Amino acid sequence: MSEHYSAAWHQLRAELRADGFEVVIVGEPAPPSAAGLEGVARSSESFAALRLSETESGLTADIWIEAPSTGKTLVRQVSAQGKSREAARELALRTAELLGASVLVISLSTPEPAPRRHLGAWAGGAVLGHPGGLSTGVAAALGGYLHATESLSFELRLVTPAFGNEATLLGTADTDQELALLGLRLESSIGAPLFVLASASYGGYRVAVRGKPLAPLVGRSEHQIVAAAAFGAGIGVRLLKRPGFDLGLVLREDVVALMPRPVLRFANATLAKAGQPMLVASGGLELTW
Repeated sequence: MSEHYSAAWHQLRAELRADGFEVVIVGEPAPPSAAGLEGVARSSESFAALRLSETESGLTADIWIEAPSTGKTLVRQVSAQGKSREAARELALRTAELLGASVLVISLSTPEPAPRRHLGAWAGGAVLGHPGGLSTGVAAALGGYLHATESLSFELRLVTPAFGNEATLLGTADTDQELALLGLRLESSIGAPLFVLASASYGGYRVAVRGKPLAPLVGRSEHQIVAAAAFGAGIGVRLLKRPGFDLGLVLREDVVALMPRPVLRFANATLAKAGQPMLVASGGLELTW
């Protein structure tokens, strides 16, 4: 090891420490080859490794760097002609500058993770159907959710009155239905910008009836509130992605079991039943931030 090699090494170590790098000296019987720098870095749990070597024409530094977050690597070489102290100092300065610049390039080329969204709200419409039972009703729907994790949320959903009408030979009955659900929502991406979701909710269902019979029958109004358990799935697409918010379109289908099942009677005869089961198709715009 020549005097110029030692000068370059001590100068380089001082420059790296001054730039905030922690320098670990790996003692080996023989210096590693340029290709062996990766193994030296991994064995010492370092993100970079470098080797100084001396040739007849001057001094050379080989550098290997890995970005911990992406695994991307860079390999560089710096040379200085001559074997003077000035050449040793030049090599040390250029090597330290290259190492710092390479770390900056890797960090700039590493994409920042997407910001995590904590809150969401959606608004749209819903169609309530009871196959073989109450007539279909259309209503406005809205909701909101709070992210517990990146994919799991607590969700509140509301369906405003869905109006309908039932008819018999003895008259008609106007109905309105409302639904409120609180539950869990699981969301998973299937490739940008699409995602799928599944939900399980529990809440309440209200149905109100206003009878309009023909004379001499007399009409009256009644309502009933029952428990509702819902299981659903859906698909969504991200329409906009901005630093502060995302805007998407979501379509969902839920199967709802009502307990007990409401029964609509007209003139002491069963006219229609609700929830056998009840199906709720909904869709709307969703904003997350």
